[in-house]
Amino acid sequence: MDTHIDVVVVGAGPVGLLLAIEITLGGAGVMLLERLTAPNLGIKAPSVGPLGAEALQRRGMGAALAEAEDRTFAAMGPAGGAMQARTFSFRGHFALLPIRSGPEQEPERRMRWVDQPGLEAILGQRAAALGIELRRGCEVTSVEQHEDGVEVG
Repeated sequence: MDTHIDVVVVGAGPVGLLLAIEITLGGAGVMLLERLTAPNLGIKAPSVGPLGAEALQRRGMGAALAEAEDRTFAAMGPAGGAMQARTFSFRGHFALLPIRSGPEQEPERRMRWVDQPGLEAILGQRAAALGIELRRGCEVTSVEQHEDGVEVG
């Protein structure tokens, strides 16, 4: 099949999905290729860190993130309600730059209890809303540079 696309992103995990969204918002046409035929439901990460949560909020996905976190707590039953009531602060660094923390100073700067499948669902919905084509069951085995573009096989 000979199709012209501005950018091909290989992999529809959180990074690939967010990259495709950002490139589309920048004005380029994007196609996502994923070798898996369905989303991976294995939990690789149980939460989204404070900086990631802030980035998603800036891109208009804050409400979806909050809803997914509420579903996480609801699925945990009484323990989830107790966790939801607690205020977690995050101390650490990103690229050796200190991350300020303190719920009294910045109540919204916190990690979100949304696992990787939940995050991929949020990003997948946003990608679909932007018209990004996602082709599942497509394993990329070759990339060839030509004078007028790149051929992905």
